[in-house]
Amino acid sequence: MPRRSRCRASCSLIACGHRTGATRPSGCTPPSTPTRATDGRWITAYPTKPLPTDVLGKIVDHFRLGRVAACRPVPTGVMNLNWRVTTDAGDFAVKRLTDRSPEAFRAAQDLLPRLAELGFPVPAPRRTAEGSALLKINGFRYGVSEWLPGAHPSGAALDPETCTALGDLVGRLHLALADLCPPAPARLLDVPASAEQTCADLKRYAGLAAARLAGIACPAAATADAAERAAHPPTGIGGTPARAAHPPTGIGGTPARAAQPPTGIAETATRAAQPPTGITDTATRAAQPPTGITDTAARAAQPPTGITDTATRAAQPPTGIAETATRTAHPPTGIAETAGRAASSLAGAPAETLIGAVSDHLPAQRSAQAAGVSRGAVDPGGVLEGSPRSSDDFDRLAGAEIGRRLALLERVGDQRPPASEVEPCGWTHGDLQPLNLLMDRGRVTGILDWDRLDVRPYGLEVLRTATILFSGGGRTALDLGRTACFVRGYRGRVPITGAQLVDAADRRWWTLACETWHLKRHYDEGDNRCDSLFTTRSTFLHWWTRHRADVRKILDS
Repeated sequence: MPRRSRCRASCSLIACGHRTGATRPSGCTPPSTPTRATDGRWITAYPTKPLPTDVLGKIVDHFRLGRVAACRPVPTGVMNLNWRVTTDAGDFAVKRLTDRSPEAFRAAQDLLPRLAELGFPVPAPRRTAEGSALLKINGFRYGVSEWLPGAHPSGAALDPETCTALGDLVGRLHLALADLCPPAPARLLDVPASAEQTCADLKRYAGLAAARLAGIACPAAATADAAERAAHPPTGIGGTPARAAHPPTGIGGTPARAAQPPTGIAETATRAAQPPTGITDTATRAAQPPTGITDTAARAAQPPTGITDTATRAAQPPTGIAETATRTAHPPTGIAETAGRAASSLAGAPAETLIGAVSDHLPAQRSAQAAGVSRGAVDPGGVLEGSPRSSDDFDRLAGAEIGRRLALLERVGDQRPPASEVEPCGWTHGDLQPLNLLMDRGRVTGILDWDRLDVRPYGLEVLRTATILFSGGGRTALDLGRTACFVRGYRGRVPITGAQLVDAADRRWWTLACETWHLKRHYDEGDNRCDSLFTTRSTFLHWWTRHRADVRKILDS
């Protein structure tokens, strides 16, 4: 496609570096203040409190917001905590960073005024008297922007004309970013995840789920607890500690950002032009992180002093079946031998065995449904109905779904998309989903949360946006009619072929089939914030598997 990029010296953006297409997803449990159950697991709750008085006072003073009338928590979002602060000068959005680097946030704040000049509805950032976009208080960083009007859209409520207009807006946005940001490569190499490695990881997590349901102490929870206490002592401030909880996100949605965060827009463009092993090869990139990276992967490999060997080994999951078997046979120090045997016994088990390992702990009707899964059923049949309300609920749901996922991969393993260069590519928002969009009477009034700005295949951002927005975040079947209108609007602006969109859809579908990052968060990192996402994405995956031909048809028409 035509190259429209031109570099600007003032464009000092730091991109997030996550693998294209995945999400800080709709449907995730909102950010919250973690507490501990008696067994040491994380239990999360919705944020219900305003900012502490002393913290609010410092933010208001440094960002010069005026006299405070009210401060209310925002009960939506996933990673970062947000508040709406009302003063005599207006309404402001206050964000506490827990999921992004300060560099990425500052870079996005620098870009927003230039997008606003071009007519895009983006929030105007506020700065301190010293000109900083962030203020550090008690170890946490806060940013402020003006509050924008509107409500988060429901795709089902948008008429066809509005869907087309939204696609047109995304197309115009991509072209504008190409003008504002440094030159980006036209193609990116994508190496889809390995079904074999995914199966090995899934079986390990099935062992952990079964062990928990059997009442065996979960080593991951203890590990996460030790790592958390050593790395981030309590501060007395409500909300999620900045535990570097970054769900990687990539081509099609698989996490990998933590393994390879870029250090600047220019470096990101260079890396994208010469990717080490491919955009979506999570295991390879995690095993070979770039030198000097200080994000989650590097910290996991070099934990702060006092973190036990258990923490290190839990943060470095196996990279192959052989290694999985070896490490399972020799569990980290301090882990109950029984838990190790439970995971090891399932390492080579078929899907039927894995389902059976958890079905004893499921209600009778769900056990019957799980048994149906072992016969190769792809209809969720209620196994994933609702969202997990406790760790035990998640263990039951995860165990049943892992069996279903293994059966699926056994059937479709030969349909893995080929490792190849994907085009067209360019700068993208990275997280265009309902929680980052505001609309009022059919008009977009806000495009929020720019921290994931990065170079990606355009088709993957289009597919990711559509499949989240027009499926209720994965809770319903994809609305093919509205998706077709959205894609039509986008293609009116950006030259992308139907075949390229079909390829993007196949890669996104495969990533959903192979992703395990939410299980890693729950079992390896003790982070429950995205538990509900596991159920919604799994439900949508099985629907998509049955309707791949229908999705392809609307994209190639």
